[in-house]
Amino acid sequence: VWMQGESDAGKMTTASTYGQHLTAFVQALRTDLGAPNMPVIAGLIATKGGWRYATLVRGATMAVAKQLSHVRGNELGAAGKDQNGHQADLHRAESRLLGQNAESHTDGHIAQADRPACTEPLLENIRTAGR
Repeated sequence: VWMQGESDAGKMTTASTYGQHLTAFVQALRTDLGAPNMPVIAGLIATKGGWRYATLVRGATMAVAKQLSHVRGNELGAAGKDQNGHQADLHRAESRLLGQNAESHTDGHIAQADRPACTEPLLENIRTAGR
């Protein structure tokens, strides 16, 4: 689960290169983990968070999801919203909610065979959060 892009959405220079950087990140992550088909769920940043180029970053995220195999861009709901409905920093509880919400959006996208072994403890934490 990847949820990032707010700081990049503040300036045209970083927003316009977000897709290139996200592509390079996913490819490097998969290479480093030895998992070329590792699924990635990329959360789409909010458009009402005060980030001038949020729409550009969201579009780049979706373009990467179309370009790379096993990458999906998802609206992840209200995780990380503050009391005014604006995107807030993701702290521990919000991060768990984000992970749970992402897992519910996978529609079987993350098959057991596609997961590197190092992700199992993380997925178990997501499943048991709040119990």
